[in-house]
Amino acid sequence: PRPPPLTSRSALLWQTMLSVVSTLLAYNAPLLAPRGAVGRAAAPAMATKSEAMPFLDQPEALDGSMPGDVGFDPLGFSTAFEPYFPLSYLREAEIKHGRVCMLAWLGYVLVDAGFRAPGAGALGDVNSYTAHDAAVTSGHMWFLLLACGVFEICSIPAIQESMAGKRVPGDFAWDPLKVMKDEKTAARWRLSEIKHCRLAMMAFSAVVTQEHIVHGHVGFPYF
Repeated sequence: PRPPPLTSRSALLWQTMLSVVSTLLAYNAPLLAPRGAVGRAAAPAMATKSEAMPFLDQPEALDGSMPGDVGFDPLGFSTAFEPYFPLSYLREAEIKHGRVCMLAWLGYVLVDAGFRAPGAGALGDVNSYTAHDAAVTSGHMWFLLLACGVFEICSIPAIQESMAGKRVPGDFAWDPLKVMKDEKTAARWRLSEIKHCRLAMMAFSAVVTQEHIVHGHVGFPYF
């Protein structure tokens, strides 16, 4: 004979029992499985923290492969201009500005200390801060603009190679003192240069501010 049909109360009881058994099996499956059948659950991957700012995650593009890279990019410049201006282009610009500022700081201080380039007397009695406007008025600034333009045009092929990954940014294969004799020494000099570049950019901004805004054209030594 067929079993009597389940009443609504019996069906509810069977459903409850099945739910309990299913829940127990789900939570205890690793214990019931044969040894070695279930691997250890992988721990969630932790984001790498920035060396310069440990309370922030390391920017994705800054992997430490470039000299001076300590993961400092709070504004996201390392990826903001891709693909038109990749990180190699930004490093080329950083090195170029740093080299210019190293020369600019030295030239700024030497002029205010009394040194003059040949022919600079045509500008009159000027200091480093007023020399720019005087050179524009006299027309001498056109020569400087032309010279800078020639250097910029000549550097275009090198910059294109850097963007293609075929050249180290800032490397123009010019080493008259043979200081880049091996890779270890070259890495040390590249790190030293980028540190000096960054310091020079801040130093040049500081010396102009010190002379013009803080002390009002007092001249060297600016206090």
